[in-house]
Amino acid sequence: MLLLVFLLLPGCPDPATPPSLGDSNPFAPPAKPAMPRSTEPAQPDCAQPQHSPASLAEAATWVHPLGPPSGAGYYDAQPFGQNDHLGNDWNGNGGKNTDLGDPVHAMAAGVVTESFDAGGGWGNLVRVAHRTSDGRTVESLYAHLHQRFVCAGDVVTSKQPLGTIGTAHGRYLAHLHLELRDAVGLPLGGGYGEPSGHLDPTTFLQDRGVAVDPVWRPTP
Repeated sequence: MLLLVFLLLPGCPDPATPPSLGDSNPFAPPAKPAMPRSTEPAQPDCAQPQHSPASLAEAATWVHPLGPPSGAGYYDAQPFGQNDHLGNDWNGNGGKNTDLGDPVHAMAAGVVTESFDAGGGWGNLVRVAHRTSDGRTVESLYAHLHQRFVCAGDVVTSKQPLGTIGTAHGRYLAHLHLELRDAVGLPLGGGYGEPSGHLDPTTFLQDRGVAVDPVWRPTP
């Protein structure tokens, strides 16, 4: 029954074809037409990086990047592992593009390792390196952004805005594609496939006491 519905929906990929990066709920309406580049916000003018991940202090406080600390008002439309998805697709509970422009926050203190427009299915993205309490270094990745506020080398604090939720230049309905890697600088990849250094961001946060609720809840 689910397969039949999937095939009838306009704009949905052939189920025999792997999903493209950033696809969220397959039952959501198709994305609106791409926004002209001229209407998109200016991005930061970044100088040479001033800090490196080697200078990281321990990240003491972890939060959900949307509606911190726990992601209230958002749900995970495509969890880690579903359709071989290597991250989480966080959508606003209002659906469609109601979350376009909402702030995206750093999950914890760290150093920005990349901030650029990767194009294609990624769009604007930011990566941040963090040092965990057990001395490991992990890297969070925030993609499809409408706007970026930070540059590579910036030192950020937990909950600091990094940018805003976007559509990857109109490729998708607005949502945040969130990934977490167990090392800094792993290849960008394609967002889907066998995990290779990828961690489940929701489980990672829950293990650190963040009460993440990934299920859709009606907006009060």
